[in-house]
Amino acid sequence: MSEAATPGGFLGPQVPLFSEEQLRNFAFIHSQAPWLYGNPQSIFTGSVPRPTFLDVDAPRVAQSQMERDVEFLKSQIARDRDEKEEFRKQIQSLTAENQRLRSKVNGDEKVSKE
Repeated sequence: MSEAATPGGFLGPQVPLFSEEQLRNFAFIHSQAPWLYGNPQSIFTGSVPRPTFLDVDAPRVAQSQMERDVEFLKSQIARDRDEKEEFRKQIQSLTAENQRLRSKVNGDEKVSKE
């Protein structure tokens, strides 16, 4: 038995996890089914070809996606244009209100000066 550090810092005897007989049994089992324990990549020796319907269907899907993208961009442009027009109208309204208030203030100043 070997000595191992315990959580408290004291060294105590260490019991092996497996006996020699258990290790021999594990080695025997491993040798009986090496494909279970071997490199997982060795199980798949060949490659799976891409299905032909995907190659045939890919251009159609790409075209369909492109058409959806174009429609989305057109609608985005229309929304942006509408939004800009709405902002333009709001700015014109605020400018007109600002001028009205200025003239009102200027008119009040003229009355108070007289």
